[in-house]
Amino acid sequence: MNILQWIMEHKWAITPSALETILAIVEKDNSLSIETIAKSMHGSAWDRYLKDGEFDFGALEGNDYPILDGTRRVSFADGIALLPVVGPIFPRANLMTMSGGVSVQSLSYDFNVALKSSSVDAIILNIDSPGGEITGINDFADMIYNARNVKPIIAYVYGLGASAAYWIASSASEIVVSSTAELGSIGVVAGYTDRSKEQEKRGIQNIEIVSSNAPNKRPDPSTTGGRAQIQELVDNLESVFTGTVARNRGITQEQVLSDFGQGKMFVGETAISQGLADRIGSLEGLVTELQDRTKKSEQGNYNLFTGGSMDVKTLQEQHPELFAQVKALGRKEAEETASAKIEQARKEGAEAENARIKAIEEISVPGASKIIAEHKFDMTKTADNIAGLVLKAQKEGMAKMQDGLKKDGEELANLSAGLGQGETPEASDVDKNMVGAIAGAMNSYNR
Repeated sequence: MNILQWIMEHKWAITPSALETILAIVEKDNSLSIETIAKSMHGSAWDRYLKDGEFDFGALEGNDYPILDGTRRVSFADGIALLPVVGPIFPRANLMTMSGGVSVQSLSYDFNVALKSSSVDAIILNIDSPGGEITGINDFADMIYNARNVKPIIAYVYGLGASAAYWIASSASEIVVSSTAELGSIGVVAGYTDRSKEQEKRGIQNIEIVSSNAPNKRPDPSTTGGRAQIQELVDNLESVFTGTVARNRGITQEQVLSDFGQGKMFVGETAISQGLADRIGSLEGLVTELQDRTKKSEQGNYNLFTGGSMDVKTLQEQHPELFAQVKALGRKEAEETASAKIEQARKEGAEAENARIKAIEEISVPGASKIIAEHKFDMTKTADNIAGLVLKAQKEGMAKMQDGLKKDGEELANLSAGLGQGETPEASDVDKNMVGAIAGAMNSYNR
């Protein structure tokens, strides 16, 4: 595989003109002017990189500051680290990164050094890039996003913040742009070259045998099925791109798809109105602002992350994305806390109910089973309440029994008295004696 084929078959998040320029450079196209190269790689800021008809890579804005100890390309301005993300982006160092490009490997290394340095209070991502190869971009974006609560991280775009470069910029807590900066080009591209005719002329025939169980290993973009397979792949990669941007900017993925241009580029204020950036500014102004924040923070009356001590209304007006994130986080924590409390209350309620029923069922007084069965599932009744109902029922039963015994005694007494006055031929002397004894006993009980 030659280098041209390698470039074409990789997945890119880059502007079309930049990719065409890279291909032309690889093919050693002598018609390619230095101005064309500069414009494709740096947009409106292209002329700052030219000096006496040659590329001047030392012309990068912010390069007049000293290099931060331990880093390769990070400038250091009195507490503020400036990490340059300039030119086409590649996963690792190569010939292109040695002549105006940058590698994710180098960016990650320098970013971590700046993040861990005790002398660095804030980091500026100094961006002027058309994007680049997609490999490693999302991992680096995640690295930046996860570090936002460690130190303030601001993206500054003064030329191009396109495609993979915007992917990286969106991970910062804020995006500041020059009035002529160009942002967008959100999407993924995969290109393929068909060299069959050229090889046929040269008498070259490629023969490739793919294993039987891997028919999709070599999709042919010249066929409908092969093109569909490649299309699905780049669409899935784009979904990762837009999903990460949505998370970084505190919006939905649908908003990214509808408002961020679908591959279109936006300039300055328009980029801000579309939600791709937050405000217009300059690099020098941003450096001074962050230095002032640091000084005020040390004096105890300034919040380095938000730009000062502020109320909720000010936070919502000046930093709507941050406000949305804080709001969502607060809602999530409230829901989790409420859910935990509800679950704890449910558990405690179940335990209390089980204890109540158990205590009721342990009432072993004779005659209590009916009352227990009627009332034990009434949550307003405690064991003491039901014990009281049982006692009341027992008292009422005793009273009824006493009334019955008294009535029976009176009737037996009357019967005994009547036996001595009239003739009852059917009653034997034994019966009379028995009735008299019972009557006497009853009268004795009633007294």
